[in-house]
Amino acid sequence: KDGSWDTVLYPSIKCANPSKSHIVRGPDNQNKGYDWVMGTPGFDPFRRGEHILPGTKFKVFLRVSPAGVAEQVTWELCANDEDETSTGVRDLDSSACSFYIAGTTTSWEPRPMRWDGKCFTSVIRVGQDGRESFQCLVDGSWDKVVYPSIDGATPWTSHKLRGPDNRNAGLNWTVGHGAKPGTKYKVMLYVDKNWKAKRMAWDKFSGYGADGSTIVCLAGLASSALEMSDATTAGSYKPNWVNVQELIANPKRVFQTLALRLVDGTLKDGTPAKCSANADGCEVRPVNSLDGVKDLNPYGKIPVPVWAPLIDELEEDFKWHAFCYDWRRWGDLRYVEDLTERFRAEVEEALVADGNSDGKASLMGHSMGCSAILYLLGVLEEEWVKDHIRNVILVAPAHTGSPSMVSSFSYCPFVDTKSWLPVPFMLSKSLGDLTATWPCMVAEMPLPFVGSARPWPEDYVFAFTPEREYKIDDLPQFLDDLAACKDCRDLGPALWPGIQKICAATRAPVVPTTIIYGAGTPTPTQVEYESSDLGAQPKLTKTEPGDGTIVASSVEAVARQWVTEGAQVRLLKEPGKSDSSHKALVACPFTVGMLPKLLMSQALTPICITVLGARGLRNADSIGLSDPYCRFQITGKPSSKRQTEVVNDSLDPDWNFTETIYAFDAGDNVRFTVFDMDTGMTDGELLGVATLQSQQIQDEFEGSLTFHEPDKFPGELMVKVKMMEPI
Repeated sequence: KDGSWDTVLYPSIKCANPSKSHIVRGPDNQNKGYDWVMGTPGFDPFRRGEHILPGTKFKVFLRVSPAGVAEQVTWELCANDEDETSTGVRDLDSSACSFYIAGTTTSWEPRPMRWDGKCFTSVIRVGQDGRESFQCLVDGSWDKVVYPSIDGATPWTSHKLRGPDNRNAGLNWTVGHGAKPGTKYKVMLYVDKNWKAKRMAWDKFSGYGADGSTIVCLAGLASSALEMSDATTAGSYKPNWVNVQELIANPKRVFQTLALRLVDGTLKDGTPAKCSANADGCEVRPVNSLDGVKDLNPYGKIPVPVWAPLIDELEEDFKWHAFCYDWRRWGDLRYVEDLTERFRAEVEEALVADGNSDGKASLMGHSMGCSAILYLLGVLEEEWVKDHIRNVILVAPAHTGSPSMVSSFSYCPFVDTKSWLPVPFMLSKSLGDLTATWPCMVAEMPLPFVGSARPWPEDYVFAFTPEREYKIDDLPQFLDDLAACKDCRDLGPALWPGIQKICAATRAPVVPTTIIYGAGTPTPTQVEYESSDLGAQPKLTKTEPGDGTIVASSVEAVARQWVTEGAQVRLLKEPGKSDSSHKALVACPFTVGMLPKLLMSQALTPICITVLGARGLRNADSIGLSDPYCRFQITGKPSSKRQTEVVNDSLDPDWNFTETIYAFDAGDNVRFTVFDMDTGMTDGELLGVATLQSQQIQDEFEGSLTFHEPDKFPGELMVKVKMMEPI
């Protein structure tokens, strides 16, 4: 440090390298004999792959914490044709090519890698064996595999990249090599300007990233992947929710495999009850991995992302797990009872694997996943919950039920609910008959009670016909009347007694709980039927503020009741516009920016930034004028990224673009970058960069910023910023 031999940073073991477990020591002068070493001491020329050839270049990284404490030393092998200061591919369009990773962590199913503007990346968590092996596939094809020339290759062993071809058998990269289970690595595949793979590297996370909180997430209705097995799959499982290609080619067959049937069963206390079962000859189960909640089509070429934007953004900072369940069957009390012990076991397994110091996990639910969390914590022992759960985060919670489900169950999914179901409009009737076999559709009706709390006023009318009104306490009668006038709707009356028991067991968690909800979208609260035929399509007659599916006032009513009972519950209303929709809330900028601080029990200090416009920009177009737009973010916090619209043919654009950023901390700067939008380029041509310093932000700056290098980038940017009340 500072070039002094009295302040040396060195490893805690001799001959350390990034694949060996160790810590960084110092700065002091006790470093004798403790070095980082590239290559293998006592080189044996017959042990192929361990010798570093003279002239080989490495890029060495010293990573430090925000407080300036050295946390990790690592290095990457540089390709012979690579300029160590740049990859030269940042402006390429990543849609021209895609890479997938397949290995022991994905059960050798290809999973998309993420393009970060520099390389293709994927995060791997080491399992109980202490190592994980993998290969990469161009466009997800096993005929175009990229692999090393030796088995067990690492960035620190000499080898060549081979492929893309199908001669990959037995030749894998291997991370870990005895690493502690739960250790995370970020795999990075670098490509050249022709999208040809040229170098593999990975980075072991340390400090904040490695010791991040354990998060167990639960997805909601239709928002996690399912897979099926029947006579046509020869005993193996293949995706069916949602297999986009199969859904397009043969929707009737997909619907048949997803349908459930009513059977007689017995609850754990011996009480007879109606239960759900898969279609005859078909076994459907959840895709039991994190991939199953990130994307509804996790191993297909057509992505249907759900949690992916959130997890991809924060995967390096926290230890993510998913509790996967068959969401179709939520509301079948017998199935729900069986989930309890599995949930307990999987949470405990995740905590053992992650090895966090406090031995606790955070639970995060979205939509109906929140209902599952509240029930499971309600029936588990209070002592177990306090010993194993740190806090609970509920996003767009559906524990109060949704009036939009009245029409969704009686006729077919509509309004925002249908956005979860990617099927053509002409299949609406078939879709309605299919979803009417799912217990979750009844469980998510507007509920009279959630534990002891009432989400709705007693006189609330959710539906009416020319003959009568249906108030919230009339829901059982509505289900009976619907079953009497429409086929395939007997599920409602059959399962309602069990759903009432689930609701009765639902209560506020005994640990701190945060609810993120939306109130910026008109949300259905009442429908009208033209006749007494409740199976006909109703007309929407009333809306209230919500997220398009869940009504904000119902969430607030239950939370208020919980607080009066002594629960630690706080409500956070998403202040955005389009981002407040039910589906988008789980991965919107508000949630992404909020989550790290919620998990670390820190206050949130939002700032409101307005990009007014720019004046005197450089003309970067040979024909006409520049088409400028501005992108800005807190330096080092990608989740804070925001972007204005493009103004065509202007050197003096007016954007008047206002956004709230929730991740601000004292010391943070905001970087503004103005580009000329050009078709075929990822960002476009640079027109200028300006920085708003932390003190200027705290002083609520309003005025003009000069671009860096004004001789090269003329003009100025007009912005204003306002500090908001801490949350």
